[in-house]
Amino acid sequence: MGEALVSTGDPDAADKRLAAISAVTVADVQRAAAKWLDPQGRVDMTYEEGEENPAEWANPAPFPTFRTLPEPTRTPLAVRPEAERDPLPEPGMKPTVETPEIVEQTLDNGIEVVAAQTGDVPFATMTVLVPGGAKSDERAKAGVANFAASLADKGAGGMSAQEIAARLESLGASVGATAGTDGTFFSLTAPVANMEAAGEILAAMIRSADYPAAEFERERKRAIDGLQVSLKDPGELAQMVARPVLYGDAPYGSQPGGTAESLAAITREDLLDHRRAWWHPAQTKVIVSGGIAPEDAVALADTLLGHWTSAAPAPPSIPNPAGEPSPVRTVVIDLPEAGQAAVYAGIRAPSRSGEDYIALELANAVLGGGSSGRLFEEVRTKRSISYGAYSGFPARADDAYLVASSQTQNATADEVVQVFLDEFDRLGSEALATDLIEARRHFLAGGYGRSLETSSGFNNIVAELLMYGLEPSEAARYAAQLEGVTPEAASAAAAKYVSADKAMIVVVGNADEFLNDLRAIRPDIEVIPADQLDLSRRDLGVGR
Repeated sequence: MGEALVSTGDPDAADKRLAAISAVTVADVQRAAAKWLDPQGRVDMTYEEGEENPAEWANPAPFPTFRTLPEPTRTPLAVRPEAERDPLPEPGMKPTVETPEIVEQTLDNGIEVVAAQTGDVPFATMTVLVPGGAKSDERAKAGVANFAASLADKGAGGMSAQEIAARLESLGASVGATAGTDGTFFSLTAPVANMEAAGEILAAMIRSADYPAAEFERERKRAIDGLQVSLKDPGELAQMVARPVLYGDAPYGSQPGGTAESLAAITREDLLDHRRAWWHPAQTKVIVSGGIAPEDAVALADTLLGHWTSAAPAPPSIPNPAGEPSPVRTVVIDLPEAGQAAVYAGIRAPSRSGEDYIALELANAVLGGGSSGRLFEEVRTKRSISYGAYSGFPARADDAYLVASSQTQNATADEVVQVFLDEFDRLGSEALATDLIEARRHFLAGGYGRSLETSSGFNNIVAELLMYGLEPSEAARYAAQLEGVTPEAASAAAAKYVSADKAMIVVVGNADEFLNDLRAIRPDIEVIPADQLDLSRRDLGVGR
């Protein structure tokens, strides 16, 4: 609305534009295409490698320097007197999110299929969930699960990376793959008419990705280069340091993207071994949604993956991946060249299937959910020492951590730490008011409901539920579960888990500017130079 008002003078411009788009017909599109998409008007550009000569692309004349702003070309907009302003709009009707009917079926080879029609647009999304996320990596080979997933489209089923890309493009399809902490996700989106043809490529990636040596070496070098850049960024480095600090030597403490040492040690054979061991039909789950009937979705999954078998045993479960709670630590990573500091504060939280998960999620929305959370209000709005401060805890099959995070000037890092600790104590000790909980309930339910209305959002929600051992039908019960959390229950969950004395602290930045002040808050501090850091170890290399 603000952009529309500034650029057009009409706050209703966005609504008018949507109405105009809705009125466009096929004939309108064809008329515009015939007029403007003229092959004779095409411009081809060819890029050639050669010696750089700055004189060839330098501006022919220096830019003028304006000492004063030019005169306006029209009358500047001004706010009307309050008596003449339009009244604030009243809240509209609460939308009703229709949860699609979910159909479940198990194929003959053990693959579980979940299907739902989430709309009439003739596009569909297929998500394939297999075990073997980052928690399955050995520390010395951290990053294998992520590499195996992200490089699966570089060669499979006799097709090269270029052939796979060209075939998907011709079908109007896109694929993606990523290894989360608890499992690996493959995703395909395509027109319903092309889902089978595109799905054959996805199935080939899962069953027979072969990781060509040249592709593997190139992507590994790219990953190592990217990691070196991340190690210079306080925010990204703090996120990596937090894993071994929070989880120690437990499987969850492994680095999903690997370390410089582990990436150098990974071989192509490691990726093949990972695929054969962990991507197994007996523990594969398929979710299909979009503009496709459930019975057609089940048939599609059967056609693509119903005949997949494996001679390998089903992969074992990984017990207690979160490990036992670690002693409280305050860790400072000294990065002298950092222009700002990143602050993380983490508290042990329940798993996605834990009985307190929903109640604590609601309490956390009060603490750091978006720009209306307490952390944002205190750190940015009141103190202006950061662009933002937030908190959240990811869903996990085992215990998670609720983490508050922010970036600030080095000199104010200790102040942010104190705010985090104070707000932890406040959340865990003060009763949460009914109106506050009600507002946060709408905030969470609204975002969740919008996700359910898209095929990709629906698939992500259901895939995570399945990964954490919950039923797909839980997707339809989330709003009701939120409604069932009373202010007293949210307060009790916060009191059970959240307090300053339970918080792990990680600060990455130029320690000279905040260390003494931080010691006044947390006297027992581990200080580790960034260039001596070992991200694979609980002690971060201090004991070497």
